[in-house]
Amino acid sequence: MLLRITGIVFLCLGATLVAVGIWGATHGTWMASFSTELAQSKNQAVDAPTWLAHWRVWGLGVACAGGAIATAGAAVALNKRWGLLLLGIVLLIAAMAPWIVQWLGLTRYRFERAGLADTLVFLAFAFLAIWGYFLRPEGRTDA
Repeated sequence: MLLRITGIVFLCLGATLVAVGIWGATHGTWMASFSTELAQSKNQAVDAPTWLAHWRVWGLGVACAGGAIATAGAAVALNKRWGLLLLGIVLLIAAMAPWIVQWLGLTRYRFERAGLADTLVFLAFAFLAIWGYFLRPEGRTDA
């Protein structure tokens, strides 16, 4: 029963991330103009089209990750083992992606930089999900 509730929570979290990612990608022009005005008030220069492109890529990435988390949550709620594995893989990717992007030198803005606290939370949940996948009884089928 606890696993079903956890699956429903991750389903809701994933759906929320999809909505936030899509909203961020579609409303990025408003945010780009706001960021430009804010930077100009501090006598800093911001390249709005570049900022907008980076923001939209991250928004779509968040939406895709949210879709995978929602799918994994639904699978866990339906008592499918592979949902835990999918959840663990997505959370591992979420933990590593900002570090890889930063290592490649593709970060230009604060929202793209990796954070240690975020990484540790993602890793903790990822390892719990993968651990749960391997601890689940083999007698149940995934199909």
